[in-house]
Amino acid sequence: MIKLRRIRDWSNLQFFQAVAQSGSFQAAAKLLGTNQSTVARRMHRLELELDAKLFDRHSHGMHLTDAGVLALNKIGSICDAVIDVEKSLTGLQTKESGQVTLAVTDGIGAMWMLSTLPDFYARFPDINLRFRTNERTLDLLSHDADISLQVERPVALRLVAFWASEIAHRLYVSPAYVARKGMPESIEDLKNHEVIDHEPYHSESYSDWWIKKVLATARIRLTCNSANILLAATRRGIGIGLFPAFYSHTAPDLIPVPFQVPCVCKLWVVTHEETNKSRRVQAVVGFLRERFKTDRELWFPSSR
Repeated sequence: MIKLRRIRDWSNLQFFQAVAQSGSFQAAAKLLGTNQSTVARRMHRLELELDAKLFDRHSHGMHLTDAGVLALNKIGSICDAVIDVEKSLTGLQTKESGQVTLAVTDGIGAMWMLSTLPDFYARFPDINLRFRTNERTLDLLSHDADISLQVERPVALRLVAFWASEIAHRLYVSPAYVARKGMPESIEDLKNHEVIDHEPYHSESYSDWWIKKVLATARIRLTCNSANILLAATRRGIGIGLFPAFYSHTAPDLIPVPFQVPCVCKLWVVTHEETNKSRRVQAVVGFLRERFKTDRELWFPSSR
């Protein structure tokens, strides 16, 4: 009996096409506005569904196998057509109702976004929001999220972005830490102190100073990948923590160190050009644009 091969997610063909045309997972990820691990995961899934090896990995890139060449020739314009149909149908939504999925970081989601929800729901009672905080594995091109709040401006042509705010960062300590180790007085003084390493900073260019200058010389007392654990550990005096400056507003029990640090990022609100036609997505984007402007002075103070 012949085994039927079924592609369960047609958007995987778009990822396949991008890898075939660009020659690597990394280049395809940049083209699609996602990350390398997502591309690799989708290629593995597609090969399992087709029961065929599509690429051979070489030191200088990915080469199509015979099966890959055959698949690429057969695909033609299917990839773009499937995505256009799906996104266009999504864009037919004419009411400000339904669910909108937002990819957000832990800090922005738990601190700032939650504070805006009472006003949002009062204005749009028929829209339900869904937060996804693992934004590095989410992909707007394949329906993982409708809107993304991210610190890198996307390069994919189908994605639409507007600059939301600058986010300055500061170092914070607890009274317990000051009682135990004292307050650092300068950047140079940090080498004599204890810090908490938050792993997501290692993948962000804006935090190079923290990684290369501070973590390289200070004593790392704890390493974590959770914003909640970072906050709890800092409150308990385990070490000095690096946070967005709006933590002065949301965690007033923490004490900012008495000097500025060179750690600033830009926040972008990103949507897909077709999904962006949906009334419910337009409503959320419009609300975010308005609130970022209103809350900038209190929540997102300038680093200058």
